[in-house]
Amino acid sequence: MPDLDKLYEKADKYLQKQKFEAALETYQEILRCDPNDEEALINLGDLSAKINRMQDALRYESLLADFYVKRSDNAKAIATYRKVLKLTPQDIVTLMKLGALLEKTQKNAEALDAYREALGIYRKAGVVTPMLDCLGRIVRLDPNNLQEHLELAETAGRARQVKLAMPTLRRAAYLARKSGDESLWEKLVDQAYALDPADEAAAVAAAELNLKRNNPAETARIIEPILAKRQDDLELLDLATRALVEIGDFARAQPLCWKLYRAKPERFNLIMKVMEGLIRTGGVQQVWRLSNELKDMLSRQGKRAEFVKLMEKVYETDESNLEVLDTLCNLYNETNNEDGLRRSLSRLFNLYLASENYRKAGDVLERIIDVDPYGEGHYDRLVNLEGHIDTSWYKNLQTRLQPPASGRAAPSAPGPGPAAAAVADKAEPLDDLLVEGEMYHQYQLGTKLHEALDKIDRLYPGSFEKNQRVRELFEAAGYTPKFAAPTPTSPGVRTDTTSPGGIPLQSLEDLRKIPHIIASINRESTPQACCRLR
Repeated sequence: MPDLDKLYEKADKYLQKQKFEAALETYQEILRCDPNDEEALINLGDLSAKINRMQDALRYESLLADFYVKRSDNAKAIATYRKVLKLTPQDIVTLMKLGALLEKTQKNAEALDAYREALGIYRKAGVVTPMLDCLGRIVRLDPNNLQEHLELAETAGRARQVKLAMPTLRRAAYLARKSGDESLWEKLVDQAYALDPADEAAAVAAAELNLKRNNPAETARIIEPILAKRQDDLELLDLATRALVEIGDFARAQPLCWKLYRAKPERFNLIMKVMEGLIRTGGVQQVWRLSNELKDMLSRQGKRAEFVKLMEKVYETDESNLEVLDTLCNLYNETNNEDGLRRSLSRLFNLYLASENYRKAGDVLERIIDVDPYGEGHYDRLVNLEGHIDTSWYKNLQTRLQPPASGRAAPSAPGPGPAAAAVADKAEPLDDLLVEGEMYHQYQLGTKLHEALDKIDRLYPGSFEKNQRVRELFEAAGYTPKFAAPTPTSPGVRTDTTSPGGIPLQSLEDLRKIPHIIASINRESTPQACCRLR
């Protein structure tokens, strides 16, 4: 083997004498002896360029750069690749090598420049495979560049490389939506789903798109098989629930929405839609079964008022449901809704009375007195309990009531009848009277039903023509209204005839019948007796 030191001395002498060709040959001999000799490669590259042997210069510089890469001397390798590119800017192989080395050393901006320069060359040449490789590297380094994602997706699609095109389309769709370009997002979602309907991510996006386009049935169809495999996926639960709500399938939506709501309480608006939908479509029992847990969750969110409204809707579906009405009373009490509490307690009393549960009716009457000690109708309620509850309890309730107002009688003493009480009774809302009448009709308490209808007709004359609910109740009971709606009168013209005490003169005959009416009421000890008397 030749002595390398002597060869270097020989090469130096040639260089001093500017015999570049001879020096080049000497360094070539050194390289043949040691292919990894760094100094020989450096001098060969420089000398080849000096004597205008450009191809040799490029070859030696590339060998030197590769040598640095193998030695992990990245800084020298980068500098050498840049030196090569100065000699031949269109050397695409060197550009890709430089880009990879810059990416490895985390000089991403410079690496992107190298890759994009190479991409331009590949694009101009129309070679697809290197373009895909180059674009893949670019989008990896610049994941938020929408245009380059679109180019990669389009190029991969033309090349039928579905596995590369699908994730790129999904990412491009995400970037389009993030930028606010909804039309582009829709276009890309359609493309992805058409390219591979079996791709779950593309299918989920297509399901969302169908929901946006008011096609909830298609959303439900797409989501169902995916949800079967990913039952706890909150995004899928949300999409499926919204789709089922839109098509009105609240029974199927309920378990999905409930699971979603437990995981994401902020979706309370959706659970309320489902519950209200169930109420409208006959699924009240499902709502009732979930009511306790729903109440707790909404209370923790400070949404108790929303729960009260929901229970009111449950009650409206069946106003004879004692359990629901009792719950509603408690809710009104908890939320300090005095008007609602008075109204619901009054209805609850009537229901218990109609079902002959006098013990419960007495308990409710006590609550009514606690809430509204001076309210109207307490004596009438107490009279209905006479003979049906313990005497001492009855007397205790009686002592808690205020003395009867002028023109009214205490429970066990005779007094004026319904005609004289019209002004006081007027405070009783029409809705409450209707509930009472409907209850009596449901339980076939004929006499009490007739009395309730008389009171409605007397206190709200003309309601038969104006109120459909009143009309339906009158027709169901076969009741003929006696009082017409009052006609407007000119100011200052008195059309009624009253006694000095303010009682209509036509009611004086009724006042004479009061003792007989009270005696009849006291004889009607039970609702069944009322029916028999009729």
